Amino acid sequence: MLVAIKGEFRKSGATFHSVAEVGAFNVPDDAGKVGDGPDVFVEDILNAAQDMADPRLARILAQEAGDAMQYLEKYGVTFEKSGNGYLVFQACFSSRPRSHVIPEHFKPIVKALGQEASRRQIGVLDRTMIVDLIVRDGQCVGVIALGADGVPLIIRSKSTILTTGGASQIFAKNLYPSHITGDGYAMAYPAGARLANLEFMQAGVSTLTPFVNLFGNYLWDAQPRLTDRNGKPFLADYLPAGLSPEAVIAQKAKHFPFSASDISRYIEIAIQQAINDGRGSDEGGVYMDFIDCDFETLFADKTRSITNYVGNSDLGITGIIPRGELFRVPLTDGRTVWRISRLVGMRLGIILWSPIAGEFAGYKETDRPCQSGTVLAKHGRHVHVRAR
Repeated sequence: MLVAIKGEFRKSGATFHSVAEVGAFNVPDDAGKVGDGPDVFVEDILNAAQDMADPRLARILAQEAGDAMQYLEKYGVTFEKSGNGYLVFQACFSSRPRSHVIPEHFKPIVKALGQEASRRQIGVLDRTMIVDLIVRDGQCVGVIALGADGVPLIIRSKSTILTTGGASQIFAKNLYPSHITGDGYAMAYPAGARLANLEFMQAGVSTLTPFVNLFGNYLWDAQPRLTDRNGKPFLADYLPAGLSPEAVIAQKAKHFPFSASDISRYIEIAIQQAINDGRGSDEGGVYMDFIDCDFETLFADKTRSITNYVGNSDLGITGIIPRGELFRVPLTDGRTVWRISRLVGMRLGIILWSPIAGEFAGYKETDRPCQSGTVLAKHGRHVHVRAR
């Protein structure tokens, strides 16, 4: 086995790149004691997907989530505890609290699995850019790469697993590191692969300055104020008649991603329209503040969303700091969900599917005579936000 990495081993990739306070790892183990289970999890996924998710894939994810979590714990990933059980919260589009908390977003996953890979002495090529797939008679037999010194490499393999992430850098404003540039798509398409579901891109509100960070949906529970470059509130200016800013913001507190299915959509629409109308900041966003928010009263109400996220995790409002469309689940009829894991407020995809990909690669490997992984030749309380 050989791993070729565009960045630095154990220190690069979108999973290592922190854009939230904690990581949410969904497991239907009923840690919240509310009657959760794999069947409920599948139902949540299918309901959120609005008939665009493949039920078979949804069931695999739900049934194997527990095993994936145990696998991570085995190699040192720590999940927050509450009393004698796990700390869980109810995340985007979920009907039950099943999001298990990983401190420091998902950096611990990369570190733990990287350490295990090193222990097993798995070969690694750091700062190696895979630029093309070598395909013969419809079969991928290796890749062409550029090493850190710019010298071309040919790597022959029996099976090739692409984990290059999405194409976030096609957007001027995004939450991902600079090396997430859609390389897998660019290589696979000319090689004859069928691409689908590229239109399903997740969008949401994030901070631009003083740091880039996902703006957690629970923070909307505090009813922050959105203002333009002149300090004027603008949300009401772009709402249909009969809708109040308070009602729209309250709906936005239920999920992070933009959704056209409820009135929360007017948050992102209003932000973009304000920017289009010349009301945006010099940085390309708008302003948000919590100046009029009564946090003391808010945190005293344990039924509020923000209390579950911030209060129970011992994070104050200043905890919105950086900590550690990557995995796109193929669905029937060439359709997709934004990323099946994101629809239920988690990032399970890469962990759940990697063992499956590995097993499949190992099975296919027995059919090919070449030596896998061989290098053949060296050739103030204001934050800027934007809907993205």
